[in-house]
Amino acid sequence: MKLSKPNQLISVIPNKEVTLVQRKTYNLLLKNAQDSIEGEVDDDKRYKFEIPLKEITTHAGINVKDYDYLKEEMKKLVSIVIEVTDQREDNKWKIFNLLDYVERDGDKLRYVLTPMIVQALKDYSYFTKLDLLQVAKLDSKYSVILYELTKRYFSSKNRNIKIPKMETEEFREITNTTDKYKNFYDLRRRVIDPSCKEINEKTRFEIDYTTKKKGRSIKYINFIVDQDFQVEESAADYLFSLLPESAQTDINRQELEVLLQKYEFPHIKSDIEHAKEFTPENFMGFLKNSCQVGHYSLMQKKQTELSEEEKERYRKRYERIKSGEDLAPGEVYEQLWAKDKTFEEYLEIVKG
Repeated sequence: MKLSKPNQLISVIPNKEVTLVQRKTYNLLLKNAQDSIEGEVDDDKRYKFEIPLKEITTHAGINVKDYDYLKEEMKKLVSIVIEVTDQREDNKWKIFNLLDYVERDGDKLRYVLTPMIVQALKDYSYFTKLDLLQVAKLDSKYSVILYELTKRYFSSKNRNIKIPKMETEEFREITNTTDKYKNFYDLRRRVIDPSCKEINEKTRFEIDYTTKKKGRSIKYINFIVDQDFQVEESAADYLFSLLPESAQTDINRQELEVLLQKYEFPHIKSDIEHAKEFTPENFMGFLKNSCQVGHYSLMQKKQTELSEEEKERYRKRYERIKSGEDLAPGEVYEQLWAKDKTFEEYLEIVKG
């Protein structure tokens, strides 16, 4: 599922902090509205939309069963005022509420968007596509903000994404941390590093950054992003393309979308590659079981990797075997087959 989100709505600066629940919900409301917009936009019209509450808990990854809590989040979302300044003309700006109106009617949520937002949703020259299944897996509001910023500058023709170098204060405004983490060390530790780590682990982007000082303080942040594959594809589409030809059915495409709501994209991708090695008759059944039991491929990788402490213990044992001194009974047998082996060869045998 993708949302074509106006770039203006990514770079805007809210008058108060936007929580993770609010940001994810708003993304979903925009996607729902975009799917139903028809005809020319009337500046004098109120645009009403409707969405099942279940859609919010399922697709936005919010996992909220307490609808009173959701109500409080919506009240805050309605109160948020947005300022948009045209980057090309300083004397052009707009101020508006993210949502004009929200009401719950049974198992449905009704809401109103301003004509300006509706027009922006129709204007594809300003769109950035956000994969909601990717956004839904992010637990930090700062990760969502950085993910949206990354998507704004992606290019399907260039593997490396170049986000323009920004001043530290601009980054603070975007993340609403102007009054938080005054020390850059704290900003890095609490916002930047955790966000990069979560995006790298849970999405198809690899993001890193450099900083530049002016005087004794950090003045600029430069984010560098590498994309794992063509980002105009959805995560489900890409994973579907990895399936064996015999498993590429409409039902299995739907199964992948369900898996993406439960498990991380890199894990599913890794399990598909693992399943291919076994060529099971029921490929999707094998894949689903792999995910449910804890990802076979990741488990196997963990089992074959040794800590530095374990390696050091094996190295000392290997050196004793090679020297023939102070051997334990079991090591005497190992000396027979290991005496001509390198340490790497010995390690591969004993850890297997």
